[in-house]
Amino acid sequence: MIFKYIRKESGQTMILLHGTGGNETDLIPLGEFIDPKTSLLGIRGNVSEQGMPRFFKRISFGVFDQESLKSEAENLYQFILESAETLRFDLNETTILGYSNGANILAYMLMHYQLPFKMAIMLHPMVPSDEAPKVTNDKTQALMTAGNQDSMVPIEQTLMLKEMFDNMSLKTDLKIFESGHQLTNEEYMFIKNWYLKRT
Repeated sequence: MIFKYIRKESGQTMILLHGTGGNETDLIPLGEFIDPKTSLLGIRGNVSEQGMPRFFKRISFGVFDQESLKSEAENLYQFILESAETLRFDLNETTILGYSNGANILAYMLMHYQLPFKMAIMLHPMVPSDEAPKVTNDKTQALMTAGNQDSMVPIEQTLMLKEMFDNMSLKTDLKIFESGHQLTNEEYMFIKNWYLKRT
């Protein structure tokens, strides 16, 4: 997978998963804003949709290709494990952050892989799959954000995903903003403060 890695000396690492049409550098400014001292690993999705990078295929707007989701989640999971070895960072001291499409594959991974991450931050995610969760990930602290005017992610999807996480004992905070799908300065500041309280 294509990636960009910026090493810092704090011992903390943040993995960044972009939204549709983004790339491995898109969320680096957000990561630097949240924690200027953390190492950053931006990853580009393997799939291309009309030239736009994504982490998995979709059949139509809001309808995900489940086979692609499963296989690409496995690819991403293995890449993260390999990266921790080759780049020498501790997954137990790592935060993983995804936006939109990146948040969706992160949500799927949290439900189907036992992950060692300290924190997981999902910005404007949807329910990725109807499959029942297979793991708990109850040691990870999670945050979801949403916009109540988001035309791409109905608020019902966010609430349904929160309920799924609650049922699997994943400690998940939810913050809903008076906004659409795009991230706002208010959201940036909330994410930063949430993160700093847990580091």
